[in-house]
Amino acid sequence: MFDGKPRQIVAELKPAIKPEIGSIPKPSFESIPALVPPAKQVAPPNYSEIQGTQTANQSNPQQTWQSSVAPGMSVESPPKKSSFSPLIMGIIGICGLLLLVIIGVGGMFALGLIGQTNGNMSVSNKDIAALPNNSDNKNTGDAQNKNEMVKITGGKFTMGRNDGDLIEQPEHEVEVKDFWMDKTEVTTAEYYDFIKATGYMSTPANWEGGKPLARDEKLPVRFVNIEDVKAFAEWRSARDKVIYRLPTEEEWEYAARNGSENNLYPWGDSFKDGCAIVDRPDSSPEPVGSKPCGANKWGVLDLIGNVYEWTSSKASLYPGNSGEVKDQFKGSVNVFRGGGAFNKSTGNKAITSTFRGIIDVNKRDQQLGFRLVRSE
Repeated sequence: MFDGKPRQIVAELKPAIKPEIGSIPKPSFESIPALVPPAKQVAPPNYSEIQGTQTANQSNPQQTWQSSVAPGMSVESPPKKSSFSPLIMGIIGICGLLLLVIIGVGGMFALGLIGQTNGNMSVSNKDIAALPNNSDNKNTGDAQNKNEMVKITGGKFTMGRNDGDLIEQPEHEVEVKDFWMDKTEVTTAEYYDFIKATGYMSTPANWEGGKPLARDEKLPVRFVNIEDVKAFAEWRSARDKVIYRLPTEEEWEYAARNGSENNLYPWGDSFKDGCAIVDRPDSSPEPVGSKPCGANKWGVLDLIGNVYEWTSSKASLYPGNSGEVKDQFKGSVNVFRGGGAFNKSTGNKAITSTFRGIIDVNKRDQQLGFRLVRSE
């Protein structure tokens, strides 16, 4: 009650609530409600989507923050990802492209557009053959040492020439049947395959210790006589399961003169520099096939130059030649063809496709090699 006398009033200010340190509860992220409208039924969880969302949230902090917003706040839902991501679409595209390539290559192979044996551009592929490697034959040599063969279509041609050496006269018509011919002379490497496979005792004189020098593997084999050639032909026949033999001189000249075209050289009627291995005083040969411009129309190489080549024909004068048979024609002598590296390209003794030489069948010479043929 107020009685009109002054009094002293002391006021004390105290906080209404005194918080205790550490008493604020820590937020529980498990207690944060999901962003689902309360009026809608919540569907059972899709664990594959949950796993995808958790993975995405780990890499996207902004999306993690949005998922912890309390209800009632306006939040824009994140865009729903397509189940076909660019990576998956890229992988599907690459697989589809590979499948198309495989189908295309298989179709081209089946149609014969690829996988053909390459040969002379002027020759049909069906006229060129590299004989298969017979893996069941113990005498099989390395496939890379097998000589490619070319089909020679038979016909009539004029053999010999009237303005040539006496032994080349007279001109006369000859007919030959279809046959297959080695594209090049037999190489030292292929002949060595024969030696290794058979244990044949006689090896060429220019070998060392019964083996050829590595640098000579692609050179034409030399220092072989008729018996050596026959033994080699028998081995190669067994290896490839066909019958090989030496060409007759009629077959050899027919191939060298382009059949009925009767050319003086495999490439035409006049000598061309760089198309044959000739004019070499040291008589040194080169690897077979070194002069591609020297091919005949079927693609056979080295018919002129490099080394002389054995034929199976016995030495004799041509029909109509009235000359006497000289002493060198007597005995076991065969005709050889082709010319060697030392032969001349010009002059009276210029080498041509009509050249003939004779030699004893037992002779082995540094200028004499061979190639084989087989009948059609």
